[in-house]
Amino acid sequence: MKKNLIALSFIAIFCFLALPTSLTSAQADIDIWWPSNGSVIEGTQPFKVMLSGRPVEEYIMFWQVDGGAYVRMDNNYQDYPHKEALVDVSGWNWNSSGQYSITFIAQNLDGSEIVKKSVTISKPAAPQPIAEVVPVSSLVVTEPVQEPTPVPEPTPLPVSAPVVTSGKTLYVNQNSSAIMQAQIWSSTRPDDAKIMERLGKEGSAAWLGGWNSDVEGDVRKISEAASKQNAIATFVVYNIPNRDCGSYSAGGVSSATAYATWIKKIASGIGSRHAIVILEPDALAGITCLSDPMQNDRYQMLSSAVSVLSANKNTKVYLDAGHAEWVGADDMAKRLERANVRKSAGFSLNVSNFLTTDKSIAYGKTLSSKVSGAHFVIDTSRNGSGSNGEWCNPSGRSLGQRPTL
Repeated sequence: MKKNLIALSFIAIFCFLALPTSLTSAQADIDIWWPSNGSVIEGTQPFKVMLSGRPVEEYIMFWQVDGGAYVRMDNNYQDYPHKEALVDVSGWNWNSSGQYSITFIAQNLDGSEIVKKSVTISKPAAPQPIAEVVPVSSLVVTEPVQEPTPVPEPTPLPVSAPVVTSGKTLYVNQNSSAIMQAQIWSSTRPDDAKIMERLGKEGSAAWLGGWNSDVEGDVRKISEAASKQNAIATFVVYNIPNRDCGSYSAGGVSSATAYATWIKKIASGIGSRHAIVILEPDALAGITCLSDPMQNDRYQMLSSAVSVLSANKNTKVYLDAGHAEWVGADDMAKRLERANVRKSAGFSLNVSNFLTTDKSIAYGKTLSSKVSGAHFVIDTSRNGSGSNGEWCNPSGRSLGQRPTL
């Protein structure tokens, strides 16, 4: 089993509503990642929002507290393109109730307002003074005290070094969101900061799409950084035409010619360095939403991308095959064959999904047997608690197996 399994971490957020580029206030909506409505926050916090359906370069975003001055937010491309601002709330003390109204305002580049949206947050209540301290020796116990049932401590994750294959490890981004969050929390939430530091020490993938204005340069930068670590960079290529057929994750380049050019830039950025490439999540699993001619075009684009990227013997390309509960193994095997899986390193499963590793392995083994024993990789970044049937950031999920080679 292990020779066919690589657990990878593809941290990303998928559920964004695609809207036309020209938005009116009635159409647009601000997706507030943090702070959420009713949250209690302290110290320095990263306010994160985005305007659904529009590239971050095409609008301006501000935040304000309690109707005060507008404060501009910067573009941020970690995890998914969004607007972000670091806000220190430690000095906010003008509301005795502890509640504050945070409003986010999206504007066109000419300064005209698109839409605004507000949430209410609060700061932790100040500790109450103790009126009288009673010495323990003066307490009289009149009835037996029922000892509470002890709650077992959670088993900590091992902190050993990641699995090494042929002297290589998975690339660890020293500027990841987890590392930055750990720095923000280092003084105000030290225990949480330690958890974030542990996350930041794991390998994760870089997603490539229309948000990369210089994809070749971005890929080269990451590849070179990985090389200096004697590590393998992981990329998720996500920019095929008619992506998601115009649904929640709509996007992609405009034509097969543009896609071929884009893939060549990625290959050039990798060069001869070691890399893992996950090729187009959902492109095969969701292909039936396209007409027959468009399906043929997609197969050709994927097949060509496999050839171009695999020309570097150190690049391992995995065609995405959806997840265990999407497309039957017989049908998916045919799709993989048409997409040139035999020239790739294999296929990927469960990208940005929550199905358990056991389910993914069972499906992967069946599928592998139908495509000449192809290897497969599994996204374990959020499947530790399995799926609850929801696909868009469901609550109660947890990390799965640590990423390995």
